[in-house]
Amino acid sequence: MAEHRDALGRFSGDTLAAMNALRRLAAPLVATPIFLYSQLLFAATADLRVVKTASSALVERGDSLQWTITVSNAGPDAADNVVLTDALPPQLTFNSIVAPASYSCTTPAPGTNGTVTCTRSGSMANGTSEVFTLNTTVAPTAAPGAFPNTAQVTSTTADPLPANNLSAGISAVVPPFPDVSITKSAGAGPFTAGNNVPFTITVSNAGPGSAHNVAVTDTIPAGSTLVSATPSQGTCTGSVCTLGTIASGGTATITLVVNAPSTPGTLVNSASVTLSETDPNLTNNTASAMVTTQAPGSPAPIPTLPPWMLLVLGFALAAIAARGGR
Repeated sequence: MAEHRDALGRFSGDTLAAMNALRRLAAPLVATPIFLYSQLLFAATADLRVVKTASSALVERGDSLQWTITVSNAGPDAADNVVLTDALPPQLTFNSIVAPASYSCTTPAPGTNGTVTCTRSGSMANGTSEVFTLNTTVAPTAAPGAFPNTAQVTSTTADPLPANNLSAGISAVVPPFPDVSITKSAGAGPFTAGNNVPFTITVSNAGPGSAHNVAVTDTIPAGSTLVSATPSQGTCTGSVCTLGTIASGGTATITLVVNAPSTPGTLVNSASVTLSETDPNLTNNTASAMVTTQAPGSPAPIPTLPPWMLLVLGFALAAIAARGGR
């Protein structure tokens, strides 16, 4: 029995020594290119791809713009921990996203800018595709020109072709800023103190882009009271009118009626227009009209002619008189 125990001890010691020797011999091989290549060769890989398209190539400020994002796995293995990110450019604000049921998404608040991140639960199988619908709005302050919106997909599984993990920069073009102007005119006189005086305000958009959130503020003359304000579009609260969107080449009008002070005098009625975009010409964003009221019962003022018309009238009368003397 003692001999068997001695033999077993010698065998165990020899085996342990052999294993340690084998470890020492194998240690240098772990860092060799051949070993590393073999590890890479047999590791799981998944060729993830992302493709992104826009619903429109030409948009204006305030327009809705929808993006279709398709993530696919060309394999050969499943992809683990798939994450889709989309950092919105400053020209866009977030509205909503429709993602596959296997994803949970964190997003900016609606109407703000930021990054959309969608994380997949479970592996994405080889040969499958998943579609996301991202809804955005073109910001009112978006600068003219093209802008990219790029999506990226990542995974903890090795990707043999990482270059297609970014979508191509899909661009949407924003027209240049609109030039909005305002004019104002008074109704036909004469005007009597204490009575109503009508004014017409006209807002025009010379383009080339649409004007959004157009608003007019009218300054009622001192001592006068507002009777009514009627816009051709939108609504008025007091003497502040919200006209909404005016397309390039379009106009909107406001009929304003004020009650003049009981004391005769001069009334100056001014109005200004604002919009969400940056107007390239602010010199035509204000206008005014002036009227003179007279006391009740006063005779109508005698019409006057400009000097050049008086001169023409004088020549005409002289010619008539010359003919009559013949």
